[in-house]
Amino acid sequence: MGRFPIYPCPQWAEFGSGQLRLDPAKIALWADSACHGAAALTTGRLRALGIEPTTADSPDGAAIVLGLSPEGERLEPPLPAEGYILKVSPQTAVVTGADASGCLYGASALCQLLRRLDGALAVPLVQVRDWPAKPMRGVHIYMPGRAEIPFFKDLLAWLASLRYNMLFLEVGGGMRYDRHPEVNEAWQRFCREARAFPGGPQALQQSQPYPKDSTHTELADGSFLEKSEVSDIVAFAKSVGIEVVPELQSLSHAYYMVMAHPEIAERPWDPYPDTYCPSNPRSYELYFDLVDEVLEVFRPRMLHIGHDEAYTFGICDRCRHKSGAELLAGDLNKIHDYLAARGVRTVLWGDKLQNIIIGGVNHGGRARRSEWVERGMDHTMLETYQAVDFVPKDMLIMDWYWSLDPLSERFFHRKGFDVIFGNFGNNFAPATFSRWPERSAGEHITGAEVSTWCDVSQYALGHNLALFNMLVSANMLWWRNYSDRDRADTLAAVAALQSSAAESLGDRVPSLHSDQYLPVPLSGAGNYTETALVGATGNWTEACPVPFTVATAAVQVRSGAELSQAIAIGRQATGIAFLHYCLCQRQPRPTWGYADPDQPDDYNLLGRYLITYTDGSADEVDIRYGDNIARPNLRYGEDEASSCFWAVPAWEGYDRANAPVTLWATEWANPSPEKEIQDIKLHCLGDDPSERIVLLAVTLITG
Repeated sequence: MGRFPIYPCPQWAEFGSGQLRLDPAKIALWADSACHGAAALTTGRLRALGIEPTTADSPDGAAIVLGLSPEGERLEPPLPAEGYILKVSPQTAVVTGADASGCLYGASALCQLLRRLDGALAVPLVQVRDWPAKPMRGVHIYMPGRAEIPFFKDLLAWLASLRYNMLFLEVGGGMRYDRHPEVNEAWQRFCREARAFPGGPQALQQSQPYPKDSTHTELADGSFLEKSEVSDIVAFAKSVGIEVVPELQSLSHAYYMVMAHPEIAERPWDPYPDTYCPSNPRSYELYFDLVDEVLEVFRPRMLHIGHDEAYTFGICDRCRHKSGAELLAGDLNKIHDYLAARGVRTVLWGDKLQNIIIGGVNHGGRARRSEWVERGMDHTMLETYQAVDFVPKDMLIMDWYWSLDPLSERFFHRKGFDVIFGNFGNNFAPATFSRWPERSAGEHITGAEVSTWCDVSQYALGHNLALFNMLVSANMLWWRNYSDRDRADTLAAVAALQSSAAESLGDRVPSLHSDQYLPVPLSGAGNYTETALVGATGNWTEACPVPFTVATAAVQVRSGAELSQAIAIGRQATGIAFLHYCLCQRQPRPTWGYADPDQPDDYNLLGRYLITYTDGSADEVDIRYGDNIARPNLRYGEDEASSCFWAVPAWEGYDRANAPVTLWATEWANPSPEKEIQDIKLHCLGDDPSERIVLLAVTLITG
């Protein structure tokens, strides 16, 4: 891969010498009528650079041209679906897409190359011919809450710029059902009770003497959207080239159904049932009613039916004399046939169809002894994997056991199924997927999706590494030559993209708007001599454009509410960049482990920067481990603690003992740039005396 200015990496590109230079006051843009998404993306990028383009009446004379391959014009070789050609000459930048999505992706590549330079807009001369390696490049996410719909649309536009084309949108009880309003009422009630349960939703799911799994109470923020709101989301996704595949969980994770109708529960005595009885016709009467409403709103070509982590089989009187495979196959066949009659393909998680033993422990569809024997439930979960031979082979399997079983995709292919790798991120990390070229080869491997499993908000998605995993996975799914040896270069490219990603999703990153910097001496507040960097070798990275002046006198504070001496500022600034690291033994806690998943957990809060203005007012910058600071001995992307979404690796090298050293930079956007900043203090929280924060340098962003 090497260092490359377009991400995801294109299949073929050739850079020339020289640049296209344009007068920012005279930039005309022309776009084909089918290329609305490409035009909006390009206009947004130009505006971010402080340029307001004019609209050209025709391609002739336009500085930027966005169009489709002209009718009847044959490209040799033919351009695949979603492909594009980008040509930047000394006169114009022209994007030609095979279709609207291809034009959008070509515009995204062009936007990454746009730069302001010496008062002009500059683009390097280049020719690119590009197309996707995999047809399905997706993200799995919950229905957003009403307040997060604007953010959700920003997220979709950002995903489209990364060449994602599918959204697996978990619906559950999160959309109004006209035929069954009791489902929405029960969903809201269940979410309230789960969040109020001592220890939160995870404690609730473990409160009974039998296994069940995630409650998904973050979906629609514990409520539901109107159908008109859902239709608007689907239409917006389509406008940026993203196909929405609704997921309506069936069999397992069916709290939204069974809480409303406990008479269909497989465990009728369960106060919080998650599984319906597959032998009860009323289960399907209800489910198919809900399916009909989902199909009416989404009009999808596929429906994801869930089915992961199904642990409850053969319990009720109707089911106890049937095998697990019989119950699972009967359930899948009913649902598949109902969808097929309506021209809709079935997608499902594949774990209960797999026969897997890892380290002597049964997984997937093998029989398992209950984990809750100590709570009085001596129960064996029934085998279900034999059902794989008795269900239709045109179902698309979402395989999330790929990390446990290195041959999982071959197993499903032998059985006649197409596969999409599922659950990239959270459970398993895409950056550590080994042998990707070999395992992703073959037409039966349709692609992969990044799962989120958290509240739909920038903080939750960033904190839980979902945004990081989306960035990494984009290159794996688009670039056909990606291999394990490209991991380091991919991570370097991702680190360099993080700041623009954060701004696309709602943050303001001052260094993206200014190249005027002023280092601040720390000598007056310095209380620590940084010896680890003496004699160290390394380099400043391209991920951080802010220059820092690092002296041996650093500022260190330890846990126990220690407060540093004031760092004098005495001037205005649009932002401040901090170069720092921390020492601690914590591991970041994901939001689904929070008692309240909507609120940041103080477990990861190490300290704060206290910024005081000369008028006496103040602002604070939380320092959260794994969010905007990490330990110095971790490399970016190495684990969940070093994949910080709000910090970039500013300097990477080795100390005199040849141990790795990474210094982390994070930025604060000044909400009151008209005010003069008096000083900064570093405040360390917590009660572990071994924890400390070390501030190595501060730079003001003044433009």
